[in-house]
Amino acid sequence: MVVNTLFYRGNVAMMRLLQALTMSNEARKTTTVGEIVNLMSVDAQRLQDATGYLWMVWSAPLQICIAVAMLWNLLGASVLAGLTVMVLIIPINGVIATISRKLQVSSTVVVDHLPSSFINTVTAISSGAAFMLTNKILVINGPPTHSVGARLVTNGR
Repeated sequence: MVVNTLFYRGNVAMMRLLQALTMSNEARKTTTVGEIVNLMSVDAQRLQDATGYLWMVWSAPLQICIAVAMLWNLLGASVLAGLTVMVLIIPINGVIATISRKLQVSSTVVVDHLPSSFINTVTAISSGAAFMLTNKILVINGPPTHSVGARLVTNGR
């Protein structure tokens, strides 16, 4: 099961990657790396979820029919009350699914911009830390005496 899931996720990610590599220059200007990665992840997750529940397409109606028949033999006509409640819950489930999808779409918009912001922040922190570390080393050791060190320090300033 795990191997099949990874296989499907890998195939979907590869299809998205190939699509990303064949994008026009105009589309690349309007799409960030975070958006492409997020789309690949969401598509792979949806395919994984669909394959995990695909067997329910034929199994769920069969199970419901068998359960109703067995309960009919046991309880009689009162089974129709439970069946009515199950049918009435279907629209409520649809509303909840719609709300859940809207929340997922709104959260992907936030996640799309996260990688570029994260990379920019890490780059700024690391470059600032490198500059401070270089200054502390110069204070402790003094200026470099050989030419390689002198070139590194002058290029870093």
